[in-house]
Amino acid sequence: MAPENQVISRGDVAVFPIDFRVDPLVKDKTKLIWKLNGNMIETFAIEDVRILQNWTLIVNTSEMDEDRFKMFLGNYSITINNSIEVVIKYAILKQNPATGGTTMQSAGLDAKWIALIVALVLFFIIFILLLCILFNRQSGDNYSVDKKERKAGHNPEKELADSGFHDLPRTDDDPGLKKPDNLSISSTGKSIASDTDSMGEYSDNDAGSRFNEDGSFIGAYQSHESKGNESNV
Repeated sequence: MAPENQVISRGDVAVFPIDFRVDPLVKDKTKLIWKLNGNMIETFAIEDVRILQNWTLIVNTSEMDEDRFKMFLGNYSITINNSIEVVIKYAILKQNPATGGTTMQSAGLDAKWIALIVALVLFFIIFILLLCILFNRQSGDNYSVDKKERKAGHNPEKELADSGFHDLPRTDDDPGLKKPDNLSISSTGKSIASDTDSMGEYSDNDAGSRFNEDGSFIGAYQSHESKGNESNV
């Protein structure tokens, strides 16, 4: 008897019974091999799959997760080889579409969307952090004086663009150190009067001396020379 196709849900137990007769003369040479999708059953975990003494195959999906359950779906085959002839029988194990197959698929899609959203949020956060780091590096090139001026309400860059560069004035040319050009009449009169008074006082105190207003003694020498000439005559 060949195994039959089966449709199961995760958590069910699939049984593939096999019934065969072997010639006693070749019984010791007879070999049976179960395969799933071309791979020998022995390559899978024993706790989920059992082969009885009569070569009946039992697949227990009660402890399987979704991924492992899908791994045991597919084409099963049993090969009977008695060294005289080889017989292969096939059976298919399918998932019941009405028992959560669509639900599990939609859940997988939801998980993918959630992972995509989380990745986008992380990328956005990293992008913002990079912008902050670049901004801090660029602002670090400015001087503290510039920051203080900006806090005071000034804009050095705009003022420089409007007025341009100016040379610093020399100390001698400092307008604040210049004397006023226009003097008042009263101040001029006072200075002239003070000069006249000082000259008058000087002439009174030193009447015997002869010198002009420049302080020279030209007149005195001329008088002595004239007297000398008269005496010689």
